[in-house]
Amino acid sequence: MLEFSVCGRSLCGIGKDAKGQNMIVVWNLTEVERGMLTVTAKAHTDVDVIAAALDPVDSARLVTCGHDNVQLWRVRDGSLRCCSVSLRGGQKRAGISDVCYKTTKETAAGVTIYVSCLSGEVVRIDPDLAAVTSVQSLRSDPSLVESRRPSSCISITAMAASASLFATTSTDGFLRFWMPDFSRVLIEVEHEEPLLQVVFTQDGHRALVSTAVGSLAIVDVATDSYRTLLRAHTDEVLDMAVSEDLLGTVSADGTIRIWSLETSQQLYDFSISGEVPCNISFRSSSSEFACGFLSGRVTVFSVPQAKALTELKQLRGQITGLAYCAGHEGTLCYCDQFGTITLYRTSGTGYRLIRGLPNAVYRHLELAPNALVVSRNGSHIACVGPSEYVVTVMDTAALNEVLRIDVSSVKLPSGAPYPALDTAQQVAFLTSAASHELLVATSGSRLLRFDAWSGKLLAQLQPVHTGACTAVIASVDGRYVLTAGDNCIKVWDSSLRTNVIPQMFIGHSSRINSLCFTADGASLVSAGDSVFYWSFVRSREQKSLDSNDVYRKPELQSNAASLSVHHLIDDIPCRDISTSLNTRTAELITRQGNQRPVTPQNFRQAFEQKEEKEEGKQFSVPKAKKHFKKAMKQSSLAQRRYTALAGQAGLKLNSVIGFNGNSRNNVVWHPETGLFIYTSGCVAIVEDLKDGTQRHLMGHVEEISTLALQHDCQVLVSASGSSGAAACSQMCVWDMQSLACRTVLSQHRTDVQSLDFCLDDRFLLSVGNYQDPKIIIWSTYDWTVTMTTHASYPVHTALWNPFRSCEFMTVGEQGRMTFWLLEENHSNRTLAQLSMHEPDVPDELLYNKLGNVVHFTSACYISDKHLCLGTSSGRLALWDTTTNICIMHWIADESEIGVITGRSERLVTGSQNRLCLWDAAGLTQLSDSSQTLPKVAVSGDMELEGYVTTANFDSALVMGIVGTDTGTLWYINWSENVHIRLVSSHRDKVTALVRCPGNGFITSSKDGSIRVWTLASRELTMQFEVAGQSCNCISLSPVNLDSVLMRPSPSKTQKWFPLLVAGYDNGSLRIFDLNKVEMIKKLVPHVASVTVVMFSDDGQAIISGTCKGNIAISSPLTGIVIKHINGQRGAAITSIDCMAASSAQFSNLPSVWLAASRDQRVSVWAADWPHDKCKLVDWLSFPSLADAEDAHFPSLAFFSPVDSSLIFYTGYGIQKAIQLYSLQQQQVVKSIALTDWAYSMDVSPNGNLIVCGTEGRLVKLIDVVEESFQDFTAHSDNVQCVSFSPDGTDILSAASNEVHQWHALLL
Repeated sequence: MLEFSVCGRSLCGIGKDAKGQNMIVVWNLTEVERGMLTVTAKAHTDVDVIAAALDPVDSARLVTCGHDNVQLWRVRDGSLRCCSVSLRGGQKRAGISDVCYKTTKETAAGVTIYVSCLSGEVVRIDPDLAAVTSVQSLRSDPSLVESRRPSSCISITAMAASASLFATTSTDGFLRFWMPDFSRVLIEVEHEEPLLQVVFTQDGHRALVSTAVGSLAIVDVATDSYRTLLRAHTDEVLDMAVSEDLLGTVSADGTIRIWSLETSQQLYDFSISGEVPCNISFRSSSSEFACGFLSGRVTVFSVPQAKALTELKQLRGQITGLAYCAGHEGTLCYCDQFGTITLYRTSGTGYRLIRGLPNAVYRHLELAPNALVVSRNGSHIACVGPSEYVVTVMDTAALNEVLRIDVSSVKLPSGAPYPALDTAQQVAFLTSAASHELLVATSGSRLLRFDAWSGKLLAQLQPVHTGACTAVIASVDGRYVLTAGDNCIKVWDSSLRTNVIPQMFIGHSSRINSLCFTADGASLVSAGDSVFYWSFVRSREQKSLDSNDVYRKPELQSNAASLSVHHLIDDIPCRDISTSLNTRTAELITRQGNQRPVTPQNFRQAFEQKEEKEEGKQFSVPKAKKHFKKAMKQSSLAQRRYTALAGQAGLKLNSVIGFNGNSRNNVVWHPETGLFIYTSGCVAIVEDLKDGTQRHLMGHVEEISTLALQHDCQVLVSASGSSGAAACSQMCVWDMQSLACRTVLSQHRTDVQSLDFCLDDRFLLSVGNYQDPKIIIWSTYDWTVTMTTHASYPVHTALWNPFRSCEFMTVGEQGRMTFWLLEENHSNRTLAQLSMHEPDVPDELLYNKLGNVVHFTSACYISDKHLCLGTSSGRLALWDTTTNICIMHWIADESEIGVITGRSERLVTGSQNRLCLWDAAGLTQLSDSSQTLPKVAVSGDMELEGYVTTANFDSALVMGIVGTDTGTLWYINWSENVHIRLVSSHRDKVTALVRCPGNGFITSSKDGSIRVWTLASRELTMQFEVAGQSCNCISLSPVNLDSVLMRPSPSKTQKWFPLLVAGYDNGSLRIFDLNKVEMIKKLVPHVASVTVVMFSDDGQAIISGTCKGNIAISSPLTGIVIKHINGQRGAAITSIDCMAASSAQFSNLPSVWLAASRDQRVSVWAADWPHDKCKLVDWLSFPSLADAEDAHFPSLAFFSPVDSSLIFYTGYGIQKAIQLYSLQQQQVVKSIALTDWAYSMDVSPNGNLIVCGTEGRLVKLIDVVEESFQDFTAHSDNVQCVSFSPDGTDILSAASNEVHQWHALLL
């Protein structure tokens, strides 16, 4: 906020500094006319400040107020001194809203301070005594001034004082003028909207009041008159349109406003509840206009009737382009963020849909609001699409393609410092009497001019803007081209000659979203943070440039057109850019080795010689565990997915069980707020540590490699790798308030190794993995690239200096480390420069005992002058960051140091199976000239399972959360010396998943372990592990086996678990008693790997199959093999199912079971296990492909839960389908088509739903009756296990080592 003194000689400003602290600055304005502005005094304060006022008598005094405080300030001897006013408890609790001075003769200072409260009280303060002298409650009715009824109190939001009056604004929308003693109200003005501020003119006769909807009004107290001075949007103007004498604007504040260009006054105001408009276009008659919204809605409004006329087809996403076609009165085109163009024809007030063209426009919100542009005669439209490299021209009759231009194929001028692959950003038509041309602005800061009929390149110009070009437009006569970018407008000659410099006009403080000429071409309107109305002044004489002069001496000439702004502001200065035209705008990374001090000037030449070599350099896979290596995946996300509409989804992700131990620094814990985030596969989990509830961030396709959280906890960035050879990695930017993805950043070609925010959160640092060690610095203001370079080695860790802004460091392979300095250009942030320094590393630190070079794996700044570094040999080193010299190093562990975190005199290090707390008193006092070194000792030591990959601790290093590569998260408490398991997961792929009685389930894995989980709390309750073996399958016995197995029956209060049988890859079966938590029997019925195992329905037999096609039936009581079946030998057994027979066709035998093999054969058997009877009932052979036996897709067969004569089958056959086979009818009675091969399948208890896991990473929910399905994405690999709960209310799915619980909404 800003406050001028009454005399005009002082200005007070209140805001926040770079560290977020409140700061008060007082400037001296006496020399401002001579161009001198000096700071009189400044100070920081810890209290909040919501209002301030300067003393009208003594400009060296001022008063500030916060919600619960009042501070008196005085400038003395170049400093600001503060005195707090002691408020009474009532006023402190009520909430202060404003403060003002009033001149008076009652005090020695000549002024009195009045403070207003939301409770309706006015507090009077004597500035000399710094004390409250009186408190008065204001009432809405003068007759109730003495009343104590709370209902009559006025909640005051702002206050002002003149010599004879007081003015207040309140939450009820009233502006009131009071007598000096507040005894009664003189004038009362009611508003429909909330009021923000009120201020008197110097004579005190008039008052200015502002409202929350952007209007400003003046009240004349003497004449009781009220006049609105102006109206304005309260948020960014997203788009605008001009038609004859009207201007239409749409804003992020949710309003659509129509203005008069002649008077600059607002005429109409439209809005739709819950909708935000983003595009607008007038019909040529000016009686109608169309508006597009963020939701995809398009509405046509009538200006004379001031109402909505019709609703057009709603698209899926935000409307990015919308335009009526001039000359075609009844043609309207619009498109959305997903690339669909819709064409309407209208007659009268009716609109008729002509064509919808999908995937025609490039999918990018940055194209809005100018994604579609129309030629001046309305016959053609142009857009960027279908890819970012192509510009397409279509006719407006039926959207038939007329011309397609590939801008990436346009050759760059020689010596241009821009990437060879260019993309289109903005498009515009340039129409003159002699030509019909197309203008294209590109990401490489080029402006291209094409012939709109042939596509021939006519001219090109660069650079246009240093940042993105946000709008392009040509003048009505075609002589000039106007571009918007870098918050300014440039006017170019339409010939795009390189020797003619543009004129630049500034005034906007942020992005310019739209440019538009009036119908006569005499005025220009620009919209962004506000709306500017410019006069477009042409010169009377158009000068030409003689070619001989250009050849002899290429002089720079200025354009003949100029802009002057009127109506909204008086004058806009013009910036001289002639000195910057030849400035190189590509990034400069400066490098210099083994020299100090580190200065940018020493490194420029070194960078230019090395950069090209390092960008294409290939590195081998790093040996350090610290480096992220993507888990091997057998699949990719399905390209064809059928997702449900909003509110119609059949499944909802309820919880995720597990933690990805393969990622690095993928846990975020903020002790002050309790925010806890970790990753599993491609999902980031936001978990409440108090009640265990989860929320999920889903937007990635591949495994998330790392996370980074801003210091204010407002933004989280998650990174994942590329999903194909041509795709880039994804960096999702999440708003932590709404958990919505703001934007997706894609610059790294491979996985992202490290992310980190700088101290003030202005920059984000990202580093690629060893395949492409690219370093990118992002501006968090608009998430654009500020600087990029390539490291000369694979980087393991990158982090900003938390004590010095714009400094960061990287460490990596072969004992390499680099200190970096980002040099900002405050006038143009895109011209920043990067400097670096690689220090000398002592040989004792660089080499291990065997003489091999070690790797630097971790680092942490422990003070403003000291850095601690960890190596792959287990050493810790302390560096002086002021001189970049290693001060000391010591052996900390026998294995690689993966994590270091430190605060002052304490350090925590994590390595293989170990977490250490170090007492490092005295380290921060060391320098490179110190003669003695302090002692460093271990004060705490914990053994953890696995290599430590991530650690987050509180500021005192007492409590923390640590993750290891075994998929475990631990809570650490050093004061109590305890570590508690928070999250667990398998180390390898989950092979099987079964439900157990109650709220639990059991999983097996290739890591040889079997884990029993509690579903509600996601806790691991018990675990069995066989070293060196892979557990391929598991099955639970029925719960009524106590008599069969000769074990005592449980009491009513005692919970008993069934038996568990597991099959291993050495051909053995193991039976576990979950009640005793022990293995009770081992069977070896096979010599080949067991692929599937199942208890019979009565639990008296165990049926197991192998990868060779052998089936064995064993007794769980004796362990003896009852029967061998070799009818399906040669193809792996992939599924077995058992159930009680419900049909007399099974020879009256009580049990029925089936076995399916990979060669599409299914054998069906009936059995009576107590009497050793087992009979073949049917033999099914489904059509298969020639390579079915070599395919990795299983054959899956299950009995219907409600009818044992009906079999659900799917496999690698001629068609992708689920077939329902009736044993009674001996035929397939229904076939349900699939879009992908199924890896797993389960049927709901009532048989009406099927859930499938596919190779395309989808969980597919299928309605058996309707034969419809929905696809759900959340896994990072093929889904190998799915299972319904016994009541069918939820589903478990497993992919890789991830387990997800879904809530079934369709029952």
